[in-house]
Amino acid sequence: MPEVLACHLVSGDSDYLLEVVTADLEHYRHFLVERLLSLSIVREVRSNIAIQTRKAAAPLPLEQPR
Repeated sequence: MPEVLACHLVSGDSDYLLEVVTADLEHYRHFLVERLLSLSIVREVRSNIAIQTRKAAAPLPLEQPR
C-alpha cells in the first residue's frame, strides 16, 4: 500500500506500528476503513496523528565504538 511509509514489528500491546501518510483525514479514513480494516488479518487499529513534525528523516547515529 503506497500510503505506508514504514512497517515495524514492535513489542508491547501492539504487534505492528505503521507509518502512514495521506493527503487529509478523509483520505486516511478511506485508507483505514476501505483498505486496512478490510484485511482479514487486521483485528484492531489504534491511530495517533502527528500534529506537527519537529524532526524527521534524520540519519541514525551509528558510529562504531573505539
